[in-house]
Amino acid sequence: MGYDWWNSLNIHFTDNVEIRWENTNSSVLRPDALVGLRSLIWTGYQIQLLHSWISLTPSLLRSLENITISCAMTLDECGYILCHGVHLKTIQLDRIMSTYNLETTLPHPSSFYRGVRQLPELWRFELKSEEVEIYPLLRMFDFPALVDLSLYLWGTVDPLQDLESIPWKKLKKFLMRGDISEEDKERIRSRCDPHIDIDISNGG
Repeated sequence: MGYDWWNSLNIHFTDNVEIRWENTNSSVLRPDALVGLRSLIWTGYQIQLLHSWISLTPSLLRSLENITISCAMTLDECGYILCHGVHLKTIQLDRIMSTYNLETTLPHPSSFYRGVRQLPELWRFELKSEEVEIYPLLRMFDFPALVDLSLYLWGTVDPLQDLESIPWKKLKKFLMRGDISEEDKERIRSRCDPHIDIDISNGG
């Protein structure tokens, strides 16, 4: 059975090293062979986001419908994944960290895409961020199909209730953790449908 028959894949890198593709080794899987891949669970290190035999290339991201990434990454790298994951239906990202702790390996999304990017099929989004404001990232995208949103935010949280990219009235489930004032909690609740499953509280 060829690689193009693969529908889902679970990758777990245990060592913090580059694992580069070597053309001389025909037994190693090329990322462009995964044309049928729809679901990816990816655990590893930042250096492997682009420099490994299962790199998160634009062609691979465009084929995916579901992706779970457990890896320290910058806000720009998260934006890169969202920009190219145009067919994503669910996404889990753990976790975004400050560039003070990480060196970005990817260009800022605005350098290769201008304007607001549509993610028309994304219905579930879970994001964990450590001491990084995600407002600049979320306002670059539009999430018309989003019904399930979970945000785990460490540190002070910018008021998200003013973000028009989130369809607040369409949400059926909303979970948020972070340093949130009582006033902002109430403002977020006021934007949501009163009958949704909503859980907003302080803490990471």
